Amino acid sequence: MPVMMTSFIIPASAALPYLIEDKYVKGGLRFIDTLVNRDAIHSFARKEGMLVYVQEDKTYYQLDADMVTWKGASLGGSKAVAYKFEDPLIAATDTDGSILVKLNSSNKIPVSPGAGFVLTSGDKQSLAWQDMFGNQDRGVRGTVEFEASEFLMPGSSVDFSVAMAATVMLINCELNAYDIELTGWLDDTRTDLNPYKFVSTPTMLVDQGITVDDGKQILHRRFALLTSANSNPLQYFRMVNLGVQPCKPKVTFTYLVLE
Repeated sequence: MPVMMTSFIIPASAALPYLIEDKYVKGGLRFIDTLVNRDAIHSFARKEGMLVYVQEDKTYYQLDADMVTWKGASLGGSKAVAYKFEDPLIAATDTDGSILVKLNSSNKIPVSPGAGFVLTSGDKQSLAWQDMFGNQDRGVRGTVEFEASEFLMPGSSVDFSVAMAATVMLINCELNAYDIELTGWLDDTRTDLNPYKFVSTPTMLVDQGITVDDGKQILHRRFALLTSANSNPLQYFRMVNLGVQPCKPKVTFTYLVLE
């Protein structure tokens, strides 16, 4: 018969603070020392879905509908969440049984050696730092101009330098006047024996790698390489007026930085 309660049940004293031990409860949450004792829970004390924590393997178990089978409890909800990790993340079991999510070792970015290095990919997707100090502009296309400050009389010349890079590929060289001889040297002594040279004509103000000799076109290189002997970014030139009229020549260089 039911027992009617008119007030709360409380412990008799602070020395015995609990009222009911879990092993005397039907269903609910139980704490068992071993798996053997978990399986020995009396059938009358079992309820579907009850939880048991086993100290032996530090695991929560939940009783299945058959009232016999114990399964690992999913305390996060009624359905376990299956996570999938894609590269570069991988999942592994740690020494304590926990799941460790970490970066795939083959995708780890190595520590930069310092300033001026660029991260590049190599064989088998490996990553490596390449020293690009001083070469940050490699592969950059640039344009630079120079115009004589005064008119050049026939036969007179002007020496000048323009900042490009230590070594460049000259893509385009254009003058605004004809009968101008443009020469480029390795350094400011302007003495090397095979300098870059272009002579403009009324029909050819842009260097196309062609010279005319006795009315015949002689083909040379399409693009020229300019380099500085002392590895500084200055390129050294001279313009000479080969014509019979004074002029104020202007040259425009389009180039690609190599180093």
